[in-house]
Amino acid sequence: MLKTAGYNKVEKEAQAAAAVNFTYKEGCKVKIKKDSFFRSREKVAEMWDIKCLNCNAKVLLYQKDGRGRLHRCYLNRIFDPDSYSSLQDTVQSKKEMPLLKCQSCNETIGYPTLHWEGRLAFLLVHGKWYYEKSKIKGI
Repeated sequence: MLKTAGYNKVEKEAQAAAAVNFTYKEGCKVKIKKDSFFRSREKVAEMWDIKCLNCNAKVLLYQKDGRGRLHRCYLNRIFDPDSYSSLQDTVQSKKEMPLLKCQSCNETIGYPTLHWEGRLAFLLVHGKWYYEKSKIKGI
């Protein structure tokens, strides 16, 4: 039996969604984190779903501040899943941080880094991920 390309994509997305439990569901509202970093970046924020390019699985829910490209994901802007959002409370140095990996296909999407501002983040590998504006809205 032949499978069409669209069917394979839907099947992959369903398998990927089953692999990770996300706390926030579509349509819910999240309180945007407003601190000095938010205020210095034109007071513009969006919620983004960071997804794996290999299997289309959602890797994390991220608050993107300001305009421009996304080069790194700061720990204090990650909302979901808990395995990554809890790192901001438990990790003190980049040596303690795990790699940012897709939980369904185990593809490495980012590496731990310390930004010059002193903030811990994941440096994203271009060509391994993509984003979609989240259906979860920030308030």
